[in-house]
Amino acid sequence: MNLNESLTSYGKYLKMVFDFCMKKLENNDLKIPFNFAFEEDWFFVVLRKNEYSFGGVSMNTLGCLGSVLVKNNTLFELMMEKTSEEILESFLLEKEPK
Repeated sequence: MNLNESLTSYGKYLKMVFDFCMKKLENNDLKIPFNFAFEEDWFFVVLRKNEYSFGGVSMNTLGCLGSVLVKNNTLFELMMEKTSEEILESFLLEKEPK
C-alpha cells in the first residue's frame, strides 16, 4: 500500500469513527455544535450548548483540552476566578450517549 492509499484509508476510518460518534450522540444532522479532536491513538467529541460564555469567552477544541484564550485582562481575571469544572459546565452539553 502506498502513501496515498494509506492516507485515503485513514481518512475513511476517521470518517467512520466520526459518524459513529455523531450517531451515538444523536447528532447525525450536526445541528448541535461540537468540538472534535484526534491524535494517532485517541480522539474525542464533545457537544456544546453554546460557543460563548462569561461575557464573550469562546470555547473551541483547544478550550476543551484546557487552553482557553481570552481577548483582554478583564476576561482573563474573570476566567481566573472560575474552576475548570465551572468553565466546562458553562459550554458543554450534558448528554449521555445511548
